[in-house]
Amino acid sequence: MIYLKMRALSAGAVVVLALVVAQQARAQDPGIQESKIKLSWKGGTLHLNESGRNHDIPLDGQFDAAEIESVKLRSAKQAKGFIFLLLDVTGPSKVPRDKSECGSRNESDLIWLKLDSTWSFKEGSSFLYSSCLLPIATVDGPAWDGEIYRVTTKNQVATYSSAHPEDGLKVADVGAAK
Repeated sequence: MIYLKMRALSAGAVVVLALVVAQQARAQDPGIQESKIKLSWKGGTLHLNESGRNHDIPLDGQFDAAEIESVKLRSAKQAKGFIFLLLDVTGPSKVPRDKSECGSRNESDLIWLKLDSTWSFKEGSSFLYSSCLLPIATVDGPAWDGEIYRVTTKNQVATYSSAHPEDGLKVADVGAAK
């Protein structure tokens, strides 16, 4: 009888332990792993390879450069059934580059994308934070401050929260952001 009680207790303990381990695994599941996403681009299309799966995402109209020269993935998160990406995109102010005032300079944008579970584009927004063609220059950032990615220009500040990627880019006037 004592053996049966101990056995029942052990079986119950195993079930509890299994539930705890499963819960911890879910809590630690990173969903999308930024380190496993490889980026390339051609024209205005971003090519992502995520865990061996290829996804093409049109960026036309989301960036101010004449063409894309570099893309940096700043955040990739899954939340509320969607995939959210934060990209830092830079390219030449004009093509071909030349020795004129903006001929050798760049335009830089932060781009927030909302994708469905099949990586299809749903919506996006961008923030031009450095430009030769327009009077826009970076004052601070772009950089992470805890879970907030922030970039500040003379007149505006854009923020993105990795804890709430569904909120997208929030842009405020510098005086209003303080």
